[in-house]
Amino acid sequence: VDRVHLHYQQRADYRRWVDRKTIQEIDAQLFAERMLTRWKERPALLLLTVVAAGEQARLAQTVASLQTQLYHDWKLVVLADTPAPDPIFEQTDILGWLQLDSLDDPELLARALNQVSDTLASDWLTLIPVGSTFEPHWAIAVADYANLDPKWQAIYTDHDHIGPAGFRCAPWFKPDFNLDYLRAMDYVGPALWFKHEALQEIGGFHPYPGAWQHEALWRLHDPCGADAIGHLPEPPLHLPENL
Repeated sequence: VDRVHLHYQQRADYRRWVDRKTIQEIDAQLFAERMLTRWKERPALLLLTVVAAGEQARLAQTVASLQTQLYHDWKLVVLADTPAPDPIFEQTDILGWLQLDSLDDPELLARALNQVSDTLASDWLTLIPVGSTFEPHWAIAVADYANLDPKWQAIYTDHDHIGPAGFRCAPWFKPDFNLDYLRAMDYVGPALWFKHEALQEIGGFHPYPGAWQHEALWRLHDPCGADAIGHLPEPPLHLPENL
């Protein structure tokens, strides 16, 4: 009973923290000011996601959440084993669809991910789980951090989860890059962005299902070092609870 009570108390405490951290109009104005006065570039953001048959509802959640972004220089490309469910994926510049024969072949999927990232112009890219949703300032916060330190070749954020009732829960508050932690576990998770050129230089994604980004981060760290990996210390990315 005590453990159950603690679980619900932690969820309630986190909800109160989230309420205090919700982005306000003044925060959006500060982002806009920094964009005009401090940014050296407006980075183009490429989002990749893999969608199996039956996951269209989750995809709809992700697309709907992206529509709320304060920053608009992004593009979502879906890799799937079914045809696009809506013509909009072929009619707009911010959405794309690549149908594969199968998602069960890691080699094929790795080649497809790298083909998309090599073909489309972008400055930073990420591979997100389908069903992910985002705070409205997620993309602009990443773009802001991308302008903060030119040494950074990868940036990860904190993240949390969306429970069955639709509330945010189970936050992952992460330290700045820590090699010992990374050796012990994949504490970064899927909330990870790569600078496009840096990912290309290390050979793109390799076929490691369930660890696509984790494995690539290790290969990036080897030549670039810890100083090339930045951390955005807030959870603007929300994963489905079962991830």
